[in-house]
This record gives sequence, structure tokens and C-alpha cells, in this order.
Amino acid sequence: MAFLSEAQSFGATLKPAAREAFNYLLNNAVGRSNAKTWTAIETHLTAKGLTMSKNTFQLSVIAPSRAAKLFIGSSDTEISGYFIIEAPADAEVMRSWYKKRILKEKENFDKLNDLMAEQWNIPHQALW
Repeated sequence: MAFLSEAQSFGATLKPAAREAFNYLLNNAVGRSNAKTWTAIETHLTAKGLTMSKNTFQLSVIAPSRAAKLFIGSSDTEISGYFIIEAPADAEVMRSWYKKRILKEKENFDKLNDLMAEQWNIPHQALW
């Protein structure tokens, strides 16, 4: 799996606490069915004498992974937590989540456009 082979080299680029969090996912959370909650990740880091906030995790592990050729997914449905995408079904969960999020953000954008036009007579702007 391309995501997994990329994951092994990606981990080496991270700072110690981020590397430990990432390696925890690599060893324990491959595939959505093995997703790990933030609490489980934080507990693992604490046991290793490391600390990291959830926000730092997202900025130092999740965000850079998405710039690489792998993808750490997250889910808040029946299987909750973070996971390294292994199979098409794992990726589909994330794609579906993004579609919902983008549609919601487009609704917000459209609402702001409407308010700007109404309040200040500023023309609507296209999103794309």
C-alpha cells in the first residue's frame, strides 16, 4: 500500500513527540477499524514522558501528513479516532466527511455573500 510505504519515511521527518505520536498510529491505527482516540494517543505519549496538545498534534502530525503522500484520517462516527488510511473504504470515509464539510462551508460563504449584498450592496463573489 502506497500510503504505508510513504508513512515509514514520513515519520523520520518529525520532531520527537510528533514522531512518537505518529509511530503509535503506524503501529496501532492502520485502517479505520483500528482508529485511536486522542485520549489513547495522549495516554501513550504521557507513558513515554512526552506531552503534546491535541492542537499541536493536528499541526505537527496531521497537517504535514497531508502534504506528504499519505493520509491520516479521522472519524467521529461509530468508529471514532485517528487512523492511517490503508484501504479504499478508509479513504472513502474521509472523502465523504470532506464533501459534507465543504458543502457546509459553501453554505456559510453564500450566507456571508447574501449579508454583504444586503447590508452594503457589495456584489456576490463566486467561490470558484
